[in-house]
Amino acid sequence: MCGFLLLIVMPMGIALASLTSGTSASAGSGYDYSTYEYGENEDIGGTETGESGTGHRDTTTPTGSDRSGTAASPTTSATGPEPVRETADNPIATASVPVPDVRCDLPEWQTDPQASQRFFRAALPCLNEAWSSVLSQADLPFEPPELAFPGGGSWSSPCGSVAKSENVSAFYCGSNQTIYMPFAGLQTDVYGEQPGIYLGVFAHEYGHHVQQLSGIMTAWQNEAYETGGYETPEALALSRRSELQAQCFAGQYLASAERTNSLSTRAAWNGVQDGYNRGDRGNQPRDHGSPQHYGSWLEAGYKRNNTSECNTWAASASDVS
Repeated sequence: MCGFLLLIVMPMGIALASLTSGTSASAGSGYDYSTYEYGENEDIGGTETGESGTGHRDTTTPTGSDRSGTAASPTTSATGPEPVRETADNPIATASVPVPDVRCDLPEWQTDPQASQRFFRAALPCLNEAWSSVLSQADLPFEPPELAFPGGGSWSSPCGSVAKSENVSAFYCGSNQTIYMPFAGLQTDVYGEQPGIYLGVFAHEYGHHVQQLSGIMTAWQNEAYETGGYETPEALALSRRSELQAQCFAGQYLASAERTNSLSTRAAWNGVQDGYNRGDRGNQPRDHGSPQHYGSWLEAGYKRNNTSECNTWAASASDVS
C-alpha cells in the first residue's frame, strides 16, 4: 500500500493513496494529490527527499477559492517510544498537549519559487521543534520529515502522482515521510503576499507527518482498506477525519507563530480564515470535509491549542461531514 495526502485548492492540499495494483485513491479536498509523475520536479538548489518505500497513502491539501492506503510506521529504537496504531484512543488525541511557543525567524514572503523555498526551509525547524515537544509529552516517537519542491504542473512521489489541474496545493507522502510544496500549487496569483496562508498549508501537511509518526495514519488507512477500498463511504469518512485533524494541528501551530511574533496577528488570522475557502465542493470526493468544517477545525486548533481538542476521530459524524 502507498500513502499520499494532499491539500486541495479550492485549490488545497491532500493525502493520496495508491494500491500496489497501481490504482490510486482520489485526492481529498484541501491539500491533496492522487497521482505523480517525475520529470520536471527539480528543487532549485537541490531537492531534499527521503528514501523511497511502500506502505503509505499520500495526503494532499486542496486549493482554495473554489474549491489514503496503509501507512508504514516510523522507525524507532528498541527502547524508545513506539507509534500507537489507534485513532480516537491515540495518545496524541487523548492527551491535553499544547503546541509550545517556538520563535521562528521567517524571511519576508516573496512570490517567487526561490524565495518560497527559503520561507518553508526556515519554517521547517520551527515545526520540528514544536511537534517534537508535543510527541515527546505524549510518549510517541519523533523524526523530522523531508521537504521537496517539485517544479512544473504535475508532481510525483513514491506514493503516486498528482497535477495542478486536480486542484492540489501541496501533499505529504508517508512512504518517504516527505512534504511536497510545489510552487505552482500555492495559488500565489490568488493570494499574493499572504504568508499566513502559505504557512497554514505547510502546517497542514506537517500535521499529516504527525499522524504518521503517532500511528494514526497507519490505523485509519488499515481500517479504510478493510472497508473494501479508499472510495467507499466508510473510507471517505475516515479520510475526512484525518484531513480535519491535520487542519486542527495546523491551527495550533499558527497560534504559536502568532504568540511568538513569528507571524503578525493579521497574517495568522488570514491563514485561519483561508480554511473556510477550501474543502469538498461540487462533485469532488467527500474526503476532506465541507468548507465550513475545514475552517472550523482549523479555527478550533488556533483558539484552543490542545491536541485533545483535535480528536476528530471521537467527534460526531455531523461535525466531520
